[in-house]
Amino acid sequence: MHPSPLPRLNVAPPPITPHDVHMLTDAALVAMIRRAIGAQHLTQQDVGDVVGRSQSWCGMYLLQKPGATLRRLFVDEPDRFDALVDALGFSRPSMLAAIGVPLHAPAAEVPLPRAVPVHSASDTRPLEDMTPTEWVSIPASAAHPAPLVGLRAADDRMAPYLSTEDVAVVLLDPHAARPGAFVAAFVPGHGHVFGRLVSVPDGMVVLETLNPDRPGERWHTLPGNAHVIGPVVQRILQG
Repeated sequence: MHPSPLPRLNVAPPPITPHDVHMLTDAALVAMIRRAIGAQHLTQQDVGDVVGRSQSWCGMYLLQKPGATLRRLFVDEPDRFDALVDALGFSRPSMLAAIGVPLHAPAAEVPLPRAVPVHSASDTRPLEDMTPTEWVSIPASAAHPAPLVGLRAADDRMAPYLSTEDVAVVLLDPHAARPGAFVAAFVPGHGHVFGRLVSVPDGMVVLETLNPDRPGERWHTLPGNAHVIGPVVQRILQG
């Protein structure tokens, strides 16, 4: 039995911006959906009923892999996607923004997501020795020939462009990093750092930080054993 229409709640995710998909991580989506379920006095069975699924679908998919699950539902069954969003009390545009779907995109034109491993930028090991702490989904339209990796920022040196706990999706191609680009670099024994690439004179990497509250830390010449791993091609923001 479908629940009766419910009032909308003021718990919608942040709106999409013109230049950057403000997509939420799965962890943020799960927290948001759980709050909405509680606020609307729904059970997982109620949620499953709205989309013609079982209670286990809600627990195993919607509350485990919400980004990929909601994008698949939007592509395959847009009417049920709209019913679910409405039952949870969200607006359709804000939910589409939260799962990385461009506003007003027809379902048939929305590509399925691409999974990207995420590591902590503060981990001092090289990427090949790390195990992902999580996976995030990004729109498949963000296609690149080289592999992608997500790095979760450990500080606010690049705020407001990238704040603590935000994820920078990096194209693993050092040759694609040009002066002026926002890049990630690996410093052995320290981890990965972010910055605007100024130059690489004689093999030395010079980065510029963006946080105006850290004027004394604007320029950084990295040690000789550091190297740029590639440019940042997308951000997944926590706020």
